[in-house]
Amino acid sequence: MSIALYLLSRFPEMWNVLSESELAAFISAAKGLIERYVGGTVFRSVVTRKLFVSEGSILVPTVKLNEVQNVQLLYPYDHFAINTQDLQVFDNGLVVLPYSVTGYALVTFDAGYDEDELPADLIEAAAQITYHIANLNPQLASATVGNVSMRFNENSIPSSAKEILDNYRLGL
Repeated sequence: MSIALYLLSRFPEMWNVLSESELAAFISAAKGLIERYVGGTVFRSVVTRKLFVSEGSILVPTVKLNEVQNVQLLYPYDHFAINTQDLQVFDNGLVVLPYSVTGYALVTFDAGYDEDELPADLIEAAAQITYHIANLNPQLASATVGNVSMRFNENSIPSSAKEILDNYRLGL
């Protein structure tokens, strides 16, 4: 079930308050808050990040690692590309390189849950956060998604949603 459908079935009064675009903006803001709170990628996306490599291991900040698409070792290795077939990749975000190196790497990875495979508790947390921030300041709904998400912080997450999200927090 999508976050929007769940939200509207759980809080039907939202139908009368928000337009589709406003609802999408608040759901996007809630997703951003969730990812900031847990410390990594939760919702499906392809991301490129500069990550620390410790003795040939990289910990990718995500609750679910789908695929590593590219790894380039940076200074002092001069953007040395590693064949992704030579990597050991684990669902929890651990990537083991074929070399015991320490430094930084530029890593492109596909991570997170598709909306139709989100665990029920994450859908519940997203719905609670969306409902909460929509009620905090409804006139923000007409702002752009980026502006909406920047106006909210960890204090915008209800404690019941934090309890759910604590199970997904990454210890990075």
